[in-house]
Amino acid sequence: MSMNMKQTVESLGPGEVDLRRPPKPPDTNLKPERVQELLQAFPAWRLMPGGNALGRTWEFPAGFVAAGYAAFVAGFAHREGLTVFLECTGGTLSITLRSSNRPGVQGGLTEQVLGFVQALG
Repeated sequence: MSMNMKQTVESLGPGEVDLRRPPKPPDTNLKPERVQELLQAFPAWRLMPGGNALGRTWEFPAGFVAAGYAAFVAGFAHREGLTVFLECTGGTLSITLRSSNRPGVQGGLTEQVLGFVQALG
């Protein structure tokens, strides 16, 4: 029994890809105006030297609390495909965030990075 293309496409399940459609273009870098809007909305974050990463520092009551939050952020960033640099000293945790180096993306500030910053607050 053969299936025609319409039946095949309609039967795609969650997470399956319709190969007839072009892939979604990579997340492109944000314009400087959009980055400035983000920084106004989230003043705890700062633009890092070079302009392709965002950074923030948290103060926790103890080192093990900072380390636990660092582990959460690392796992979350990995799941989202982002590059995060973490520095944990005592109860102080510093985070530097940018998108990953993927084909078509230069590792700058993208909508995906913006969403991650918004999720972390």
